[in-house]
Amino acid sequence: MSKINESFAMFKQQDEIYKEDLYQLVHQIKGTGASIGLDTLSEAAERQLGHIIEIEDSRLTKNVWLPIIDEIEAELQQKPEMPPSPRELIRQEPILLISSNNDWLMRARERIENEGLQVIVAADKERAISHLYDSHPILTLIDGNWRGHIAKEDTAYIQQKMFSLVMFIGGRLTMEEKRRYLRSGITDIIDTAEVDELVIELLFNRLSLLDTMEQRVVVDPLTQVYNRSFLASFPIGRTTELVCAVLDIDNFKHVNDTYGHASGDTILRNFAVYIKKAVREEDYVIRYGGEEFLLLMPGISESAAASRLRDILDGYMQIPQELAQETIYTSFTAGISSNSNEQRFSLHELIERADQALYYGKRNGKQQVNIYEKRFHMMEEPSKSLYLSVVDDDAVIRSLLDDNLRDLQLDGYRLQLQAFADGSSLLASDWIKQAGKHIVLLDGVMPDMDGLEVLRTLQTFPNEKNLFVMMLTGRQDNQDVVKALELGADDYMTKPFYVDEVAARIKRMILRT
Repeated sequence: MSKINESFAMFKQQDEIYKEDLYQLVHQIKGTGASIGLDTLSEAAERQLGHIIEIEDSRLTKNVWLPIIDEIEAELQQKPEMPPSPRELIRQEPILLISSNNDWLMRARERIENEGLQVIVAADKERAISHLYDSHPILTLIDGNWRGHIAKEDTAYIQQKMFSLVMFIGGRLTMEEKRRYLRSGITDIIDTAEVDELVIELLFNRLSLLDTMEQRVVVDPLTQVYNRSFLASFPIGRTTELVCAVLDIDNFKHVNDTYGHASGDTILRNFAVYIKKAVREEDYVIRYGGEEFLLLMPGISESAAASRLRDILDGYMQIPQELAQETIYTSFTAGISSNSNEQRFSLHELIERADQALYYGKRNGKQQVNIYEKRFHMMEEPSKSLYLSVVDDDAVIRSLLDDNLRDLQLDGYRLQLQAFADGSSLLASDWIKQAGKHIVLLDGVMPDMDGLEVLRTLQTFPNEKNLFVMMLTGRQDNQDVVKALELGADDYMTKPFYVDEVAARIKRMILRT
């Protein structure tokens, strides 16, 4: 609003102004008002546009244009009707909704998000599988009308891979279909007539069940080593000497991006098999998350543990990894910390220290094993770059988002923001081609190049896997959203939007990328 007031102040210093300048300003106010919830301001601007069009002169005297501005200024005092403030997430893991019915996706997303749960959506099978690998949903809800796209192998895969419960919602399944799908691994089927009444209660019931199961199940299904739930019951207090090592497979993301997630799984399985054979019987191997593993080694000094791990690293680097496409060789980096009779730490502190030593090794060339030193703790963890692009033809919207998002704090990321007045400028820039993650806030309706055209072009970029797009649309029908989802948009917001909600969605997007 300060930008509009500044423009009005500039006008009031002049006796005459051009009709075209006044038209452009009022036209912008009309669009901006609609985008940020000032509906009566937008309507007032639209009325004044009608008056301006009827004026025949190209230069306007003050007695002509001042009443127009006065009427708009009076509407600036109204309070916008904004969406509610963003809610705190109950769990970090998202719920995945899969359907080719985009209206269903949008309705279900809104309802579940209103309960404080994070939601991601997929309108096709390829994108659904991509979300399963990259976002690790805690629950997967499939529109029952989409059952023809789901094979028995898919549901078994989802549950085995991600430990994610799978539900059919609606779809008017026959009793025979229900029997068949329940036998094939679908966890729950809720009828169309009961969806509105029971879906939220069913979700929370299953989340509670998953909490219990997570506490009890301690073996990672992919690698068959312990998972981090095992740590909750690890008897650290009875161990006099204990070495904690954090191992991270080097360049694992490159393997996933180059050879696919199935090859990444092969690397993980092979790594776990190798480590289990290489360590002592009394050692514990734990998959800590992603490509990161913990090794707990009781009754050994940290120098002896480091020596053993260096031998294990040398051996691992000699092992060929037979992938479907070719044979490659990988390595790992490790950090070590320890408890002794003289110094005792909690398991959390041991892991944190080992992690510091690991990051030291990552920063200094990888393929190495380092014992924790105090100086590692003083070194800042390197921040990754996150490029945030605001693409909107409305200067006020660009300014609003720039002012409020430029200093957004994101754990582990150094955010840089740049605004673009049109899609062509973004696509032609070196900015969008830089290495690192990108989030693009993309206006759906722009005069030069439509937002959907920009989205379609971004999908062809070599760094497409690191480009994440949130569409901002002001159209009342859902067709823009439908097309955006079909083209691979990662999220969307309809105008008017709440800036804090945009910031919250950016943070959620970072969590799942």
